[in-house]
Order: sequence, then C-alpha cells, then structure tokens
Amino acid sequence: MLGSLPALRAQDSLAVPGRFGLSLNLGTLPGLELNYAFKPRLTARLSYGYLQYKPDFLLTVSEQKLNMNGAVKMSVPTLSLVFTPSGIFKIVGGAAYITRGKADLLFRAIENYEVNGETYTPDEVGEINYVMDYSGTVAPFAALGLGRTVPKRRIGIGVELGSFFMASPKITLTGTERLVSMSEEASIIENNTKDWKYWPIVNLKINVRLD
Repeated sequence: MLGSLPALRAQDSLAVPGRFGLSLNLGTLPGLELNYAFKPRLTARLSYGYLQYKPDFLLTVSEQKLNMNGAVKMSVPTLSLVFTPSGIFKIVGGAAYITRGKADLLFRAIENYEVNGETYTPDEVGEINYVMDYSGTVAPFAALGLGRTVPKRRIGIGVELGSFFMASPKITLTGTERLVSMSEEASIIENNTKDWKYWPIVNLKINVRLD
C-alpha cells in the first residue's frame, strides 16, 4: 500500500482544480469572456462580442464627391478551446454563431453631376443603398495569443490575434432616380465578394481570476 503513494502523488500533481476567470476584450471586437481551466493546459471559453459603428464621411469616386453613412453592427457569441503549450503562449480554436453581422450603407452625391452635357442635382441623381449581411451563419475561429486565460494572480493582461472564417455575405443593392438600374448589379457584387471570408480580430485582454 505504501508503494502506491508515489503514484497517487504524481496523479495529484497533474490534477487542476476548477478555475474560473473573466476576460474583458478591448480592440476590434469588444466583449466579455467566461473561462474555465479544466486541465493544466486546456481552458474552455465562452465569449460574446459586440460592435456598433456608424460611418459618416466623404468619398471621391470617378472625380465625384459622395457622402457615405449608415451602420455596421456585429453580435457574435463564440465557444472555443484554449491550449497553452508552454508559458503564456496560447493557441485558440472554436466556432461562432453570427447572430448579427451587417453593414448597411447609403451613398449619395453631394454636388451636381454632369453627363452628356446635362447637369443633374444630387436629388435628381438619387442614392444607393448597399447592404452586406453575414447574419445567421456559423464562423470557425482561430487565434494565437500571449497571456494566461485564467491568471495565477487575481489580474493579468494579454493580447490575441486571430480571425473568423466567414461564409459568403448576402448582398443587397438598391438605387433611386437615375441610379435605379444599380439594383441589377447586386448579383455581380455578390459574386465578387464571395471570397470576403476573413474577419481579423486584434484584442487587448484584461483577465481576472474569479476563484
């Protein structure tokens, strides 16, 4: 019986008590993460990221000035596994469900437009509404990072660089006035954007140990 004590101690040294942590992401996809370290080098992670951005600026296309405004919204829960092979270096793999991933943009001329000797005001030219939508799709996720997901001390910091691998977006294009024919170009643009499948993520992480 005494001979079995070294084996028991070896097993105990490999055992890792359940450790929970919470992470705050600050970067291209802000959000929160709940972490559970169930093995010495493995941590399960449940994340939620949310981004809302309202662009409003001027563009110059074919020497014509356009105003672009609208909204970009992303809502992304992700389930992943974090492997820490050594030290603070980590490898992350998982999958996300894009509950909302949409860019809804409006383009409108801000000055008169001349064509074939005719001059048209911005109201006569019309506007274009461009929508790119990834909502309702599943996206694998992979990343590399530095920093312990569940820190040894109460608080730690880290950084993570990765990407979602998205499905092809659905494109909607509608025009008004003289631009009404642009609606016919939606299928062409959708075909040209079918390879827009990478959504890079760079986050600074503040990690807090909860137990």
